[in-house]
Amino acid sequence: MKLNQIFILKLFFILLICVSLFSFFKNLKGELSEEQGVKIDKDGDGLSDYFEEHISLTDPKIPNYRYIILIDPLHIPIFKRQKLKIYDTPVSKIAKFLNLKEKIPSENIIKLEGNKATIYNLSETIFKIARKTSKNDFVFLFFISHGEKGKIFLYKESLSYEKLNKWLDKIQARAIIIGIHACYSGSAIKFLKSGTSPRIIFTSSSEDQTSIPHHPTREFFKAFEEPESHLFADIRLGDGNGYVSIKEAFLYAKGKMKRITDSITPQLSDLQNMSHFLYLGEYVPE
Repeated sequence: MKLNQIFILKLFFILLICVSLFSFFKNLKGELSEEQGVKIDKDGDGLSDYFEEHISLTDPKIPNYRYIILIDPLHIPIFKRQKLKIYDTPVSKIAKFLNLKEKIPSENIIKLEGNKATIYNLSETIFKIARKTSKNDFVFLFFISHGEKGKIFLYKESLSYEKLNKWLDKIQARAIIIGIHACYSGSAIKFLKSGTSPRIIFTSSSEDQTSIPHHPTREFFKAFEEPESHLFADIRLGDGNGYVSIKEAFLYAKGKMKRITDSITPQLSDLQNMSHFLYLGEYVPE
């Protein structure tokens, strides 16, 4: 009986060592894979385990899905070829970058441009996303349009920020990030700054200023896409961790606007102080 107990204890001890060694080599393999440039994404959300653990501070075992709504009633998609070159709208260019570089699935990127940018389509899109999201997900909305105090223009009609706020309250997410590039866009902040989920709002002007709608959008995305802009935003304006956050991209675009004119002052609302560790993805331009 005593010999059996000793045998069982030895067997248990050997098994414990095997389990420990397996766990050690599994973790070592993951670390080496990251160092060698092989990105491991256990939860399949398009963000590597390393990025989630060390940069975005999210759980690599729980998916953090990203949903994008791009709204631009000013441009009607025209697919014409001239000298084998396709002329894309601003929204199409942004969508391609988010899909190909930031690894956001195309089905999670909704483009509402031209006559598709209606109040009805926007509300239906928001409600559809609200049925999908969880507290682990991120929702991004980018508006490029004309605006007045308290509202933004969609296709043939205007939408009040107060109404938009009520729609956004349907969404449960880790954060909702809203970029509005329109005249008097700063007036949106008092309506949209808080809700059922944490919100980050950045606008191309204050509530009393006109704006240059397309330029801030272009500069904002340059911070993610172009090597020099990326480095400047990350190192000169941010924490130097190798990635550009929403806050760093905003500061970069704001600085570019200041060089054009001092009369326009982009605004950032971030009540939970989250924008410095929120990212579109983990793309780093070379």
